[in-house]
Amino acid sequence: FVGTGPDPVAAGSFGDVVQLVDLSAYSTSIATGMVDFELSAFFNRIAQGGSTDTVYFLSIKSYGGTDTAGDYAASLGALASTANASSGLNSDNDLLTWENVTTTLTLPTDTTFVAISLVAQENVLNDNTFPGEFIGNYADNVSATLTNIVADMPVPEPGTYLIFGLGLIGLTVLRRRRKNLDA
Repeated sequence: FVGTGPDPVAAGSFGDVVQLVDLSAYSTSIATGMVDFELSAFFNRIAQGGSTDTVYFLSIKSYGGTDTAGDYAASLGALASTANASSGLNSDNDLLTWENVTTTLTLPTDTTFVAISLVAQENVLNDNTFPGEFIGNYADNVSATLTNIVADMPVPEPGTYLIFGLGLIGLTVLRRRRKNLDA
């Protein structure tokens, strides 16, 4: 993690990584209001004594609407998130353990993309130094999962129905001809 800015809540700074995920391909399922977006990651840090910060967060923010600029990152600043979820942890000082954090968000029906964030936050020594203090904080095995996805069934085109109907008519005509020839 690299220090990316002052923390608006705490009197310190934070380092974060943000990834935008386009979910427009799942719009039919999301419209049911039952799709969950689960985010999970494992965190660890190096032991640097009593001044090493220990707080990590995972965050999911959903966004609706269309990306008119063709650039979700540019749209992010102009859009208000429709829902969000986050979970955090105070890590231990054991280099042999990787600690898991998971958070889940039920996506609003108009969601077209989400922003997922992994955050390391100052909580022990709030000195606002960049980038040094966040060196040695690690995230690994980050995964995102959508649940309750409904398989989108393709809708047959009218031409498909026409061909199917003509085939049935043709089979019926052949059957009647055979009956007449056998009689």
